[in-house]
Amino acid sequence: MEIDAEHLESEPGRLTTLRIARSFKSRARSTGGVPTTKISCYRIRSTIRPFPVRVSRAFFRAIPLAFALLSHLPAAAPPSNEWLALLEEPSAIERFPGRIEQTRAASEPYRQHLRAVQQNMRTQMEAMHVTVTGAVQHLMNGMFVRATPDQAAALRTLSGVKAVVPLRRYQKTDQLMMSKVQQAWASAAIGGQSNAGKGLKIGIIDTGIDQTHPSFQDSSLSPPAGFPKCDVPSNCAFTSGKVIVARSYVSTLTAGSNPSDPAADSRPDDVSARDLDGHGTAVASVAAGVPVTVGAISMSGVAPKAYLGNYKIFGSPEVNNGASGSGMIQALDDAVTDGMDVVNLSSGGPAFGSPLDTGAVCLAEREPIRPDETAGELHDRLAVVGAALMVRALRDLEQGALACWPQHDEGTYATKIETRERRIDWSRPAREVHNLIRGLSPHPGAWFEIELNGKRERVRALRSILSEGEGKPGTVLDNQLTIACDESAVRLTEVQRAGKRAMPAEEFLRGATLRPRTILN
Repeated sequence: MEIDAEHLESEPGRLTTLRIARSFKSRARSTGGVPTTKISCYRIRSTIRPFPVRVSRAFFRAIPLAFALLSHLPAAAPPSNEWLALLEEPSAIERFPGRIEQTRAASEPYRQHLRAVQQNMRTQMEAMHVTVTGAVQHLMNGMFVRATPDQAAALRTLSGVKAVVPLRRYQKTDQLMMSKVQQAWASAAIGGQSNAGKGLKIGIIDTGIDQTHPSFQDSSLSPPAGFPKCDVPSNCAFTSGKVIVARSYVSTLTAGSNPSDPAADSRPDDVSARDLDGHGTAVASVAAGVPVTVGAISMSGVAPKAYLGNYKIFGSPEVNNGASGSGMIQALDDAVTDGMDVVNLSSGGPAFGSPLDTGAVCLAEREPIRPDETAGELHDRLAVVGAALMVRALRDLEQGALACWPQHDEGTYATKIETRERRIDWSRPAREVHNLIRGLSPHPGAWFEIELNGKRERVRALRSILSEGEGKPGTVLDNQLTIACDESAVRLTEVQRAGKRAMPAEEFLRGATLRPRTILN
């Protein structure tokens, strides 16, 4: 955790900086010897590292520059269908610099003008079959879109578009360090722990905040005028006298790559402001939790009298673990226009360029991939092997006997598996089809299409075995779901229909009649 407590001496109403991150889960992470690319306020590293955000006038002016510079980075960026289209006219903060409380009335006509320009631009983009998912006007004048690389290139030719840059996904990142908190409490400007943070509003951009947590129970606080603020009325249920904002941006993660085909790779989730992870609640308690005692341990946040704003950008664990670039930017824009004095964001992502893994190897163990083993089964088996190696490495390190050696080749970026790559091509040799199925099982899953009840339906193939048989590729050869390939055949043993649970092939066939000689896809 890193907290620059000197900033807490700033008077209410002044933009300040607070960088906080704390993990309540034990995680092993390599952080040494990595190259760093620094662009304005953005730090991009080749391993997951903190991503601090300073909410200041310099930061506002740096955002468009940073994104413009990103478009000139090496072309090794991960492929993306999510883009930010930056428009030519300056943002509201560039035209009307200063605190939103002082500039809101004067800047509103200009903000309305930007919205009108964006609406006109939206019409042009949708005519190009580009999906517009959102827009911002305050920190930057930009629109968020889903598009192919070719469509993104075409957007750059539109009049009024300054740049079109790819957006990435981010993960939660933690850094542990504290400094000068008690000294700050004792300063005359603050007047003690019980007064720390009084009148300040701290925005937490994270996994959400559980407003019922003991760290946020303060009967002396009530929402200031104009609060609570919520993106939808139902999210106001997640506010209180201390947590005065509740907004969620999880919907930017759930749509999938193709809005016209959500069954392909959409990731439904809880889009409310509820914290289902605990990370955001933990960060908020460090920032502004009231004093509490758990057992014999007394704890307090740094600014216990501060208000909190909940800006949820991360999805649910094991569903949408990351955060989208568009959700992150929209949350920042909303936090500033909501009047937050401090904004905390603990996030990181892989580098655009440079190998991801080129460090030395200290322990290694070879593990064979079994003939019919799926990626999920291999993952679970390697987790056990990796845990044992970690214990050995720590023991050898403690005894001074840990020997490391350089890797033989440079690291490479594992590109995103596109939906089209997951589609089973029955004209390939049976062994290739079998390896595709088990290599993508259980997630994201290889798939094929069948016609059921007069409708085309996508089915995921989760397990298969090599089998004998001949026929036109894609032909069902028997009543056991054996499918002909270019060379021999595969028998599907476990499948999953859209919106259904995974099931054995024989159970699937009881509800989906696939007669021999039926041709798939």
